[in-house]
Amino acid sequence: LREHVNADMVGVVPFGVASAGDDLAVEHSAEVSGLGIIGTGRDMAAYRSLLTGLSRVVRELEQVELFLELRGPHEHDIWRQAERLNLLEHISSFPDAAHHRSLLVQCHGLVMPERFGDVRSLTLDVMAHEIPVVSADDPYLDYVVPDHTALVVDADDPADWAQSIRTVLRYDDPAPRITSTARQWVLKRHQSSQQAERLTSLLQTMRQGQAIRLETARPE
Repeated sequence: LREHVNADMVGVVPFGVASAGDDLAVEHSAEVSGLGIIGTGRDMAAYRSLLTGLSRVVRELEQVELFLELRGPHEHDIWRQAERLNLLEHISSFPDAAHHRSLLVQCHGLVMPERFGDVRSLTLDVMAHEIPVVSADDPYLDYVVPDHTALVVDADDPADWAQSIRTVLRYDDPAPRITSTARQWVLKRHQSSQQAERLTSLLQTMRQGQAIRLETARPE
């Protein structure tokens, strides 16, 4: 928007999360590991690479449960790919991750395979709970910062997915460091109180400002 209109006319209110991870409870040494996977089901190539990498991980770390958000145009294709890779016995699926927030903030990691710039408060909530995030490189998401707030993966490389997920599930370096810096990122930029303050400020600015005159074409 700022590229097309005066930047002073554009205001941004980032998402905020209410809990800010106050109820941290994930046990990284648990025998069974849970991994959340969220996405829109639009980038089949990314899911294919991710699932291929996951099939390698579950053969090494047998007690892995996958909680898969399954929706979108490739929902059936993703399921069939998981079936071909013998992953179904590890998968529990649901159509909308937002309805399962309490489950996902208790997982050992969160995976985002797609690169569409989908801003989701769920991811911020997971980060606030010091749960490591593995994400495809998405330049539109300011909270996905390589080696600072997330492990960033080449979405087309199954080996890269496998290695990053191993790191998360074993909680090896750099996962502990990244989870700590991700939580601080959320606390600094994405608390619900900050969202409320910025929205209030923006509305007050709009109320006090003058109306913007819009040019309209006159009928002939």
